[in-house]
Amino acid sequence: MPNLKLVYRALRKISDWTINGYYSEILVEGEENVPVDGPTIIVSNHHNEILDVATLSITVPHGRHLCFWAKSTMFKNILTRSIMESSGAIPVQRNPNTTVADPKSTLSSSVTRASLFQSSNLAIEAGGVPTIFPEGSSYVEPTIVQILSGFAWSAVEYVRWKKEAELVIVPVGIVYTDQATYQSRILVKYGTPIPMSKFKDALLNNDEAEANAVVREIAASVEQSFFDMTVNAVDRDTRTAAQTLLDVLEGNAYNISLPRWRLRSQQLIDFLSQSRNLGFKTLLIKYSALLHHTGLKHSDIPSSPSIFAACMPSLTSILLAPLYIPVLPLHLAGCITGDLARRACTKVGDKESHAQFRAVFGALGVGATTAGVLGGVHWGSVLRWVVKHTSVKALGRGVSLEAVAERATRTKFGRAVNYIGAGLVVLKFYGLLAPGLHARLKHLLASFRLVVGLTLGSSLSPEQVKPFMQLPPPDAPNAFLQRNRGKPSGKTRSSDAFWAARDRESQRDKVKASLGGVFLIKAVVEQREEVIREVRAMGNVL
Repeated sequence: MPNLKLVYRALRKISDWTINGYYSEILVEGEENVPVDGPTIIVSNHHNEILDVATLSITVPHGRHLCFWAKSTMFKNILTRSIMESSGAIPVQRNPNTTVADPKSTLSSSVTRASLFQSSNLAIEAGGVPTIFPEGSSYVEPTIVQILSGFAWSAVEYVRWKKEAELVIVPVGIVYTDQATYQSRILVKYGTPIPMSKFKDALLNNDEAEANAVVREIAASVEQSFFDMTVNAVDRDTRTAAQTLLDVLEGNAYNISLPRWRLRSQQLIDFLSQSRNLGFKTLLIKYSALLHHTGLKHSDIPSSPSIFAACMPSLTSILLAPLYIPVLPLHLAGCITGDLARRACTKVGDKESHAQFRAVFGALGVGATTAGVLGGVHWGSVLRWVVKHTSVKALGRGVSLEAVAERATRTKFGRAVNYIGAGLVVLKFYGLLAPGLHARLKHLLASFRLVVGLTLGSSLSPEQVKPFMQLPPPDAPNAFLQRNRGKPSGKTRSSDAFWAARDRESQRDKVKASLGGVFLIKAVVEQREEVIREVRAMGNVL
């Protein structure tokens, strides 16, 4: 009997709804790099928890069945184990205290290691594609911090087991414009495959030294691919300053295509990383910090800041309010349930989990509210009203459509069909209006802050503003990120500089602006004008 993969198909459909509902655009590049069939391993960067899994599941070309390496703790519960096994997931035992001085130390024992590789081999033979996150964990940092060797050893062991080298490794770069933000965008790029055929002779002679050399070469190739396909900065300050500069140059990062967004982001990071541009970067960091403490974005501030200009987005939003009123209760319910779930289910500093709880529980909140509203509707009355007041009645040609409508709501099946149909219509309508509604609400809140700040906010002294001119310190690093981790040959190319910068940033005092930062509004406006002057003075350099 063929395996219908019903659980996997169901999870992929849910992933499709979740990702396309939460993000405004998902662009896929390099689809030609994934084989239609044949032995394949996919490796991807991992900065957005389970949403990375969902993104890969719905974007993988040819609908190939991905078998994710998943942490073994997800298999302990009977229910989750059943779901994970039915979807083809492969358990991996992790230990945050291990190192990679010996590649075999990445797993708890040689038995566990052998079991993992054998499970991966069998998945490949069954037509599945083992999908691995070689960074070892999901984390939010400004750069790729570490590459572990498990995926490379898995490929090596498959070649040894099968005695052939048709396997290819496909690296994937997932880039989020702002991963935790509703209606931000995703770029997924499938990179150039790494064929294991070029290592066949070295692997089939059972020489461990040559096998280790192959693993190091594969890991280095994947690391290079990750850096080429994603956005990386040695420290958080530089990356934040570059994103602010991109907003200044483009007016809004949404105005440019995703490939260009990634390219320009990396170009600006490289530009600001040059020592001769330190003063300009410092200016951008101060502006970015003030935006952070006031909860604003560069695009929220009008080019000629005044109370009238600040009110314009609010007036537009108010005029368009009637269009969004029907979906406002649904959207508020989604925002509330998503944020409550985020607060209840994430630990302090666990920022990479924010989006998944907002996306999943926000969707559940919208669905539950829709069901509750529709559950109180008397469908017989609705259908009779539609028939009576529309041209539908004329289509009956002697048949009493009012009687048909009455009979259609007498049976449970008829009521169920009406209920489901109405629900789908409402959700479709919500999907069309929710992005615009959310943007209007954000503009309204930003305008309110600007008006209050420009009206009531007094000009603070430089000493009073100074604590808010630096970005907050980073949260504690992910437990699975270690300074002595990296490639089998050492560390990733940015590891030492990254940890040194992180240590410096961690020494900062954590400050919080009172009243939502409204008393910093005038300082933000002044800093914005200074940044604009400097950008104009630099001319075509940017």
